[in-house]
Amino acid sequence: MRISLYIRNILAALIIFIGIPCLAAKAGDLELSADSISRDYETRTLLLEGNVKISYEREYIFCHKATINMKSQTITAEGNVILENDETYIEGEKIVYNYKTKLGEIHKGLVQAGQVVFIGDIIKKNSASKFLASNAKYTSCATCPPGWSFSGKEIEAEVGGYAYIKYPVMRIVDFPVLILPWLLIPLKSKRQSGLLVPSLENSSTGGTAFTLPYFWAISQSQDITYSLKTYEKRGLKQKAEYRYVLNENSKGSINTAILNDRAFTSEGGPTGYKESFRRGFLSYRHFYELPDNFIHRASFDLISDLRYPRDFSDELGGHGDPALENKMSITKNSNTQHFSVEADYYTNLLKEYTNADNSDAVHRFPELQYSLTERELLNTNVFFKFDFNYTNFARRNFSYDDDDAGAGRKPTTAHDGQFDYSGNQHDLIRTGQRLIFKPRLSYPFHIGNFIDINPSVFYNETQYRFNVSPVTPIVDYSKNAELRYLQTDISFKTKYSAIYGTNNPNSSLIKHEIEPELIYSRIPVADRPNNIFFGNFSDQPYSRHNEVVNDSDFEGPSGIQFDYHDRLFNKDLATFILNNYLIRKNYSSNASSYQKFFTYRLTQSYDLNQARQENPHPWSVINSLLNVRLKNFETHTTADYYPYAKIANWTTRLKFINDRRNYLELTYSENSIVNDDQTDTVGQRTQTLGTGVGFITKRLDLLGKTNYSIQTAQLENWEYVASVKPPGDCWSIRFGHKKTLGADTVFKISLNFEFNGI
Repeated sequence: MRISLYIRNILAALIIFIGIPCLAAKAGDLELSADSISRDYETRTLLLEGNVKISYEREYIFCHKATINMKSQTITAEGNVILENDETYIEGEKIVYNYKTKLGEIHKGLVQAGQVVFIGDIIKKNSASKFLASNAKYTSCATCPPGWSFSGKEIEAEVGGYAYIKYPVMRIVDFPVLILPWLLIPLKSKRQSGLLVPSLENSSTGGTAFTLPYFWAISQSQDITYSLKTYEKRGLKQKAEYRYVLNENSKGSINTAILNDRAFTSEGGPTGYKESFRRGFLSYRHFYELPDNFIHRASFDLISDLRYPRDFSDELGGHGDPALENKMSITKNSNTQHFSVEADYYTNLLKEYTNADNSDAVHRFPELQYSLTERELLNTNVFFKFDFNYTNFARRNFSYDDDDAGAGRKPTTAHDGQFDYSGNQHDLIRTGQRLIFKPRLSYPFHIGNFIDINPSVFYNETQYRFNVSPVTPIVDYSKNAELRYLQTDISFKTKYSAIYGTNNPNSSLIKHEIEPELIYSRIPVADRPNNIFFGNFSDQPYSRHNEVVNDSDFEGPSGIQFDYHDRLFNKDLATFILNNYLIRKNYSSNASSYQKFFTYRLTQSYDLNQARQENPHPWSVINSLLNVRLKNFETHTTADYYPYAKIANWTTRLKFINDRRNYLELTYSENSIVNDDQTDTVGQRTQTLGTGVGFITKRLDLLGKTNYSIQTAQLENWEYVASVKPPGDCWSIRFGHKKTLGADTVFKISLNFEFNGI
């Protein structure tokens, strides 16, 4: 067993500088010390015995006995020999070394560079950094025996370069598990090209799969990882990831894969290995800081078929989402304004057939936004801001959706080529241009030190240009439309607070704040265009104003607009807000810090327009939020109570954390879809219980989560990742196992080795 370099140094220093008598001398540029030193002037040799130390140009030799040939400039050291310099540490029973050329031979020794160690019967030092070892072993583990190692007939190694091993045998602890024809391993800390450690996985559809990755370090600012992945049932997949760095804060990546899938058809079923279906994806992420505070962003996810995100969720996100969003933007932000230009392309995933086209998706191409942040006008305490938005809603083919009148107002793909809006058939406009301009004025003031009042008024001007051109004129339709209204708001806010703690100025204090607020909003003036695009919202509660577009809009009086910005409700609304905060003030190192660790919020609105209806339901949903952040406990809970349906939808998360940041997480959600007038539920109530765990120790890391449906008594998804780290801190085994309802069960295992050379 070898003795640590540092312990050897300490022992040598003690031997040289305390109670044991020794001799010191110089021979040329060599500095020598030993218990005895003798010279042979005829052969020009020196013999050193006992506690020998030889130093030359920042290299040091320690041994029991050494013979120095001044003529050949060779040192023959024997007996627990140590040779060290700034880059390597060498041990051996015997070392023959030329201190001028830095060449030599180590008998039954080892060479250590950083954490990397290679051992051999004979190790030849062929240059300052190159070694050739026979009957050798390579490892980076500090344990004895090492946690892993490669033994080979011959190891050719270059410190700061690579180790090339002929016929390596991989050993776990000291048991052989794998033999290879050759192996190339880096012995340097900077990035280098080469093969990475393979991984193995198994899935219910793909069978057993083996992945062999290759890493190409193109330069210090870019690299590529290319992988071959062979599936037992699917076939051979090629994968590539290209990464680049443009400057300190700008970077990007491109991920792609291609596969002739034998276990998949265009209908989504297995082929029986008689044919294959070409599948793949391309994912692009880009962030670039341009001059003058402009930022360029890009995010693309392109897929061969709609089931690809489900079948290969580890490669591409989006499984369970209604669409994949592909977007590119340029933005500029400052303290006073925001500007952005963005283009969004959506891939509709809500299709029955996996190879369905994307002709019905509506895209934002482009969208321009400009906002001026609130600013005071000429020291008058009057504040001004405005927002501008232009969007072009585009689609590849039809600018409208055909209505299948015989199916009860349902969209149909059987396009007749003509826009109709008569009788039972009401086709719906889906494309066009929209421009929104919203200036706002406010005048905040105070009544004493108790009440903050903020009256404001804003004007909304929206211009439309639709792409639909009916063959025959349609009543209440024009290609151009204007929507404008004036809204007034006034808010009343006050604050109550109390401080709890001692009078000691250096002790922690807790402040409790209560902020009640009342906001009254009204639209006194509105110009509603008489156009079939806008639908009818006059009798609907204002609480629906920001709901997403869904099938009920298509079938009901609302109709489908571009998004919720196109809806105009009769707004006459009072909103009540109650905020509770707990804030902790801590002192540390003569400085104070503040943490808001408790938040509880309640909001509800009263719709005065609804109160005037024949069957009024003026009270909105009661929204509540509880958020607690303590050292060892966190919770986040949201609850929405529907007063007329007498039902609550709520979600809660509890997280328990210890001082080592290990955690246990519990989640619970209970939800129902409530109808438009908020009096009853639509469909079955869902209840989901989730768990999560994070457990990190010296020898084991474990992360896992589950989601369980109480209605179906099924695990909707589960996943765990475990990393086992044997002693030596030089390798780990990673296990991954996951299952999502409707998707494959996938088990993956991979090894990670630490090749820590210098």
